[in-house]
Amino acid sequence: LASRADLSCSLSKSIITTRVTATVLTITEVITVIFSMTSDEKQSEESQLNALQHNNVTKGNIAYYYAHGSPKNGPAWDGDPSPRLLERSSSSPKQKRLYPIARYSWIDENSKIRIYVPFEPSSIDLQKDDIKLEWTTTSLKMIWNLPDSVHTLRIPKLYDSIENAVFRLKSDKVVITLKKPTGMDHKWYDLKKELETSSESSS
Repeated sequence: LASRADLSCSLSKSIITTRVTATVLTITEVITVIFSMTSDEKQSEESQLNALQHNNVTKGNIAYYYAHGSPKNGPAWDGDPSPRLLERSSSSPKQKRLYPIARYSWIDENSKIRIYVPFEPSSIDLQKDDIKLEWTTTSLKMIWNLPDSVHTLRIPKLYDSIENAVFRLKSDKVVITLKKPTGMDHKWYDLKKELETSSESSS
């Protein structure tokens, strides 16, 4: 009886050992398969990458995979085909052409002086906000600041003094009104006074 019991115990241990060994072998096989699959996938990715680089090098920007590759000095392509800004370069502003205003007429109306500055509406799209009038009691300057040019009327020395200056924009001209000082409504014989030379000033 003892011998049968020992035999039965030995058989049981042998069966358990066999099952444990089989389980360990099964786990080892699974791990081996996983590592094998990972290695295969890595090799496949490297193969695809090498093919893409080779295609871009041999065919340049006409390559089929060119859009999917990322140049070394640019950002990686994220799959979005819409254009995006890579860099912003600073550019100097466009230089405007400068023109003096030499064509104008004027009239003395006793208490005020009116200056008429014509322009061609077909060639100059002049708006009120484009006009700037600067004046002192003895000088006048008007500036037309257009998108691609600047036109300037400059009178550094008026014939006589004024106390105000305003302008009005019409369809084909700008009218400047100079107001004489109160009580000084004597006639102007010219719009501007000739500047004295240095020799005349010294004498």
